[in-house]
Amino acid sequence: MKRRSKNERSPGRRPTPEPEEDPDKDTRSRFANSSRGGDSETRTIQTLRQERIQKIKEDIRNGVYESDEKLTIAIDRLIEDVLRQK
Repeated sequence: MKRRSKNERSPGRRPTPEPEEDPDKDTRSRFANSSRGGDSETRTIQTLRQERIQKIKEDIRNGVYESDEKLTIAIDRLIEDVLRQK
C-alpha cells in the first residue's frame, strides 16, 4: 500500500483548514497599548473622540438638536412612562 505525503488528500476527506487570523487581535493590542499610553495613532483617535464629544455636548447646550418633533416624542414617552408606573 502506497503512503501518501502530508500534502496529498485522501479521497473523500477535506483538507484541514488553516487556523484563521484573529480579527480582534489588532484591536485588543491597541486597547492594551492605550491603557499604557499607547501609540500616537491611538492617542490621536482618543483626542479626536474627546473633541467630538465636547462639540456634541456644546451643541446640545446650545439647542442645535432641538426640534418640535423631538420635543413631542420626548413628551409622549414621558407620559407613557408615567402611565405605566401607575
